[in-house]
Amino acid sequence: MKVRFKNNILSYSGKVDNLVFYWNQRLQRTYAERTYNLPQFGGVRPLWNNLYMQIMYGLKALNPDLDLQTISRAYIELHDLPCRSVARAVDAGLLPPVRGYEELDSEL
Repeated sequence: MKVRFKNNILSYSGKVDNLVFYWNQRLQRTYAERTYNLPQFGGVRPLWNNLYMQIMYGLKALNPDLDLQTISRAYIELHDLPCRSVARAVDAGLLPPVRGYEELDSEL
């Protein structure tokens, strides 16, 4: 969502009323995104890259001989690793359980 400010404020960054404001340098505009009250894991919001990193390092802890630098989607499917979906990752102990995680069974 594009943002317009009164009183000639050129830019603003921060949060207010569940909106996050940020400046896009390439487009030279300020944008706002609505945030939602998502469950937190240890004080960190569950962004997809945070969850992915937690799953991958948990997988490395379960399989010490696994090389995360060379892992591929074909390898994951061939060895039926638990990182194929959020529900399987929770069942394997890679992620903490949250209410309704069983429904998150689509493949990543």
